[in-house]
Amino acid sequence: MSPMSWTLNVFFTTQFGYEDHKKIEVFGETKSVTTFLRDYFGFRRELLPLAAVVLAAFPIFFATLFGYNISKLNFQRR
Repeated sequence: MSPMSWTLNVFFTTQFGYEDHKKIEVFGETKSVTTFLRDYFGFRRELLPLAAVVLAAFPIFFATLFGYNISKLNFQRR
């Protein structure tokens, strides 16, 4: 999964997926918003801690990768 999908997971789950039991009509069926997010997108409240860790890990990983690679470059070589 990409960082964008993890971000959307956190955004939609926190904004609409907690206890929003408003009914919406989707694909000819009446469902609650929480049920629609879980069934159609797979966004579940239980995944929020994991999503937060993943979103924090992406910039840390790339910063570490950048730091390691920049340290291996030798700018004095001709």
